[in-house]
This record gives sequence, C-alpha cells and structure tokens, in this order.
Amino acid sequence: MKRIFLMLTVAIAIGLAGCGGDSPQTTTADKTKAAPEPTTEVTEPAAPAKAAPVNTVPTNVVPVKAIPANVVSAKAVPAKAAPVNTAPAKAVVVGSSYSTKRTKFIKEHGQAPKYKDHKNPLAPNTENLTAGGILFRTRCALCHGNKGKGDGIAGGSLNPPASDLSKIAAMPVATDGYLFWTISEGGGRLGTAMPTFNIMPEEERWQIILFLKSEIAEK
Repeated sequence: MKRIFLMLTVAIAIGLAGCGGDSPQTTTADKTKAAPEPTTEVTEPAAPAKAAPVNTVPTNVVPVKAIPANVVSAKAVPAKAAPVNTAPAKAVVVGSSYSTKRTKFIKEHGQAPKYKDHKNPLAPNTENLTAGGILFRTRCALCHGNKGKGDGIAGGSLNPPASDLSKIAAMPVATDGYLFWTISEGGGRLGTAMPTFNIMPEEERWQIILFLKSEIAEK
C-alpha cells in the first residue's frame, strides 16, 4: 500500500514539473535588467531674490517746484542801515560825583564833631609812609588804583565810580579830620559803595592818611 502511495506522489510531482517547464526561467541578470534604474533628480539652486530698491530720498524733504523759465525773480530789497549816532559820548569824570556828594554833605550838615578836630598823631617818617603805602595798596587800590586816580579794576563798575583821591587829598577841605571821617565811615550816608573801615586800628588809618597826603595828592 505504501508503495502504491509513493508511486502516485512521484507521478504527481513529475506532472507538476512538466507544467512549469513551459515558463521561461528568470535569471538574476534578467531580474537586474527588468528592475527600473533609480533616477536621481538634480535640483538647481534657487536664484537669490532681488532686494527691493531702497528709496534714498529723505521723507522729510519738501519737493521744490520748478520755476518756469519766463518768471523773473524779484530782487531783494537791501535793508536800510540803522542811523549812526555821531554825537560824542559824554566823558565820565572819575570821582567827580563822589567828591561832589561828600563836599555837598559837609556844606549842608557840617563835619561831625567826632572827627572835626582830629589831628594826625603820627610823624611822616619812612616807617609810617611805608606802612601807609602797603595798607593803601591792599585796602584801597582795588577801587581807587595804585596812584589814587579812581581807575582801579573794580572802581569803574561802581555807581558812582571810585573817587580820584589824588585830587581830593589836595583840596583844602581834605583836613586830617575829613580824611579820617571818610575812611572810618565810608560812603554809606552818601549812597556810595565805599565800605567802612572803623574796625581798622586807628594807627593804620592815620598811616594811610600820611601816604595820601605825601604820595597820592597832586602837588
């Protein structure tokens, strides 16, 4: 029985093999030819985008209208020069207002008894004159100038200006008492900017007076 079954199986196998023989054999080479070759797509680089043109004209510029060729521009009218004042300036007499005020005050009120009879107790020697000159240059010259002409660097800006001591010290009214009163009380009662020097030692005030009469007063 087994033998019969084996023979049937072999016969079937042979029959099946005969049916497949009609198909052509496919070789590895045929498979290679049949398979489509892969294609490689070459992508060209994209062209760079062109930048938009930049408007270089400022936005705040007002367009200028063209002037027609037949339009004649008007000529500018020259400005008239301001009239020049040819009148000579009034000269300022240094110290005139100050000396006038003090002289007028003495005429109206007289000199205070406190100073009227004052006499300089110091001798006009070299020591006192030298000391008086130093004091004058440190305390008085800023307004009155080194020679007492009223031309110190601060004197011209005062109202009234600093007085000319070279003239005042030579006047008959410039007694020891008058000068001592002037230095001690200043110009407060006269409306001038001269400060008071009543806290200065009396000896120093008298030394300044010696220097005024000896070196500053006009001869």
